[in-house]
Amino acid sequence: NNSVASIDENEVKFFLHGLRKGDVNSKRYRKALIAIFVNAIYLYDDKITYVFNIGNDPVTLPFEYLEDVENNSSNLMKDGSPVKTA
Repeated sequence: NNSVASIDENEVKFFLHGLRKGDVNSKRYRKALIAIFVNAIYLYDDKITYVFNIGNDPVTLPFEYLEDVENNSSNLMKDGSPVKTA
């Protein structure tokens, strides 16, 4: 049978809200997030390209950006939404 099950908006919201309740310190949870949202990662000499399971365009980050993120990694460990600046 080649039928595709359909899901409605409420089921998607329920699933995404459930993901928010995960333990960011859990290796299993982090691996699950990657498996759900990341389709592929391509590593080059000067950049990394991520292909996500949502959207149509891959995201490419130069290594300089990644080094900056590593230097400011304390921001990655904070809980809550980012603060918006004007």
